[in-house]
Amino acid sequence: MKRDRDPDHLHPFALMKMRQLDRLAFKTGIGTLLEETWRDPVLQSADYAKGRDAHGNIIDRSQVVTNARGGQSDHNFTRMVADPGAPDGWREVPASLAWHFYILHPDGGLLGLGEHPLDAAAKEQYARLGALAATIDVRWGGDTDRDGKPFEPGEWDLVHFSARPRGYTVAQVAAMLRIRGGDLAWPRTTGRVA
Repeated sequence: MKRDRDPDHLHPFALMKMRQLDRLAFKTGIGTLLEETWRDPVLQSADYAKGRDAHGNIIDRSQVVTNARGGQSDHNFTRMVADPGAPDGWREVPASLAWHFYILHPDGGLLGLGEHPLDAAAKEQYARLGALAATIDVRWGGDTDRDGKPFEPGEWDLVHFSARPRGYTVAQVAAMLRIRGGDLAWPRTTGRVA
């Protein structure tokens, strides 16, 4: 199972958006730390299972961390790149459309973790970062929060950002990225291609 924070594991379009948001945040005095980019579908499935029974029914809402099954998250995308050494001339590489940005506390800690709990001031900082994201068509937060209702700023998944604009389907984003020269797919292990 793999979860990483390598910026090169973002799709080039998402990498451009992540860097753009990081620069905007820096200019307004918000320091960010890139915490996560790509997740493999096995790890996504393990995250999905938290707080659920074997059939996917929620049994402990406080333990639920995602509503996306393995291979269905913006973190799970891959793309094909030319590779003369590969048997078919192509190689699949991570291409997450999503990343996690934590906001740095002045002492080097992270807002919302450990010594720096998610208090009203921390929520306001994340709301500011989310508003900056909206100015460049980056979606802030997950599609739904822990109670299964639409995400509202200040709730669940404050650190999650996605280059897939709210309201756009995965197929629409895949088509847009192909037009821009990128190839977007679900990992081969899921058997799904966008």
